[in-house]
Amino acid sequence: VADARATGDQGRLRQVMANLVSNAVKFTPAGHIVARVCKSSNPGSLRFEVEDTGIGIDPELVDRLFSPFTQADGSNTREFGGTGLGLAICDGLVRLMGGEIVVSSALKRGSTFAFELPISTPTRADIPTNCAARRVHVLTDQAGLREVVTRYNHDLGFTTRCAHGPDDLLQAFADGDICVLDQRHGASHHLSMSVQPESLILLLDKAQPSPIYAKAWVRTPIRRSDYAAKLREVHDAHSARETSSVSPLSGRVLLAEDIRTNQFVAERLLSTMGLDVVVANNGAEVMALLAESQFDLILMDLHMPVLNGFEATKQIRQLIGPVSRIPVVAMTADVSAGVDKSCQEAGMDGYLSKPVSAQQLREILTDKLNPARVEHAATAATS
Repeated sequence: VADARATGDQGRLRQVMANLVSNAVKFTPAGHIVARVCKSSNPGSLRFEVEDTGIGIDPELVDRLFSPFTQADGSNTREFGGTGLGLAICDGLVRLMGGEIVVSSALKRGSTFAFELPISTPTRADIPTNCAARRVHVLTDQAGLREVVTRYNHDLGFTTRCAHGPDDLLQAFADGDICVLDQRHGASHHLSMSVQPESLILLLDKAQPSPIYAKAWVRTPIRRSDYAAKLREVHDAHSARETSSVSPLSGRVLLAEDIRTNQFVAERLLSTMGLDVVVANNGAEVMALLAESQFDLILMDLHMPVLNGFEATKQIRQLIGPVSRIPVVAMTADVSAGVDKSCQEAGMDGYLSKPVSAQQLREILTDKLNPARVEHAATAATS
C-alpha cells in the first residue's frame, strides 16, 4: 500500500503472518512465495495474503485445515513435520482481530491464504509519492517479484512496462526511461551491459555479490523503502541531466559492433547527442565504408567476426591521407588486464569499457570530435 503506516495489533499480526509464511516455505519445494498487503474493497480494511506455488491442497480438505492437530494430508506429517496447531492458532488470532482466514488452493499448483482486518491507514505526507511519471521497464521471470515491483512503482507515481524479453525491452526503451532487471534472469548479464548504468536498477538475491557495473541495486526480498530510495536516486539523476544545458554534438560516427542489441542501444544514444551514425558489423565493413564515405570518428568493438577491431585499426593507420588519422575509440566489454595498452599499440585513440554511460561517451566524443572536424574542414577547403 502507498501508506507506509497503519494502526493495528502488531504482535498478533506478526505471529499470524510469520506462521503462514513458514507454512508456505515448508510446503513449497520450488517456485515462489509472496506475502502481500493491499487495500481492501471494504473501506477501513487491509487485505493480507500469503501466496505460494507449493504442493497445494485438495479443495475437499480445506475445511479441515483449521482444526487442531490436523494437516490436509496425514502423510505430510512424516514428510514435512508439524503438529497441525499453527493454522488453528492463526485462525483464532485473526478472528480476535475481527477477520477470517480464507483459502484458495489447487493440488500441485499452490495455495493462497488471505484475510482482511479493520486497520486504519492514515495519509502520510512524508511518503515519497508523486514522482514524475517516468516509465520503468521491468524484466524478471518471477511473477511475484514482478507484481511487487509494479505495485511499488505505482505507489511512487511511475508507469510500469513489463518486458517479455531483452529484445522487447530494448526496442521499447527510450531516453529517460529506467530499467529494473532481475539479475537471475538468463539474459541479465548481456542486457545489463547494453543499458546505460545510470538508467539501471539491479535486483539481487542475498547470495549475489554487489555488481561493479550498476550504480543502483536492491536485494530481494525487496523492502519498499530501499526500492523507493534507489528509484528516486535514478529518477533524480535523470532529471538533473535533462535540466542541465548540454549542447548537442555534431559529426558523423562509424559504429563498429557485431551484436544487434548493442548496435541498437549505441545508435540511439549517439543519435540523441545529435550525431549521424552509420553501423558496421565487423572490421571488414569498416574498411569498405571508409573507402566510400567520410567519417569524423570510429567507435570500434574489439572482438568481431571476419576482421576484429585491433586488426581493422592497424589497417586504417596504414592508409594514405587524412583517413589514416581518423580518431578510433575502442568500446568493448573486454576488461582483461592490458587490453587498454593493446588498444593503444594498435593505434587507437581512446578506450571505453561497456556498459558505457552517456556522460563517459559524451566526454570522449567531445574531446576527439572537434580536432577531427577541424582537420576534415581544412582538407575539404584545400581540395
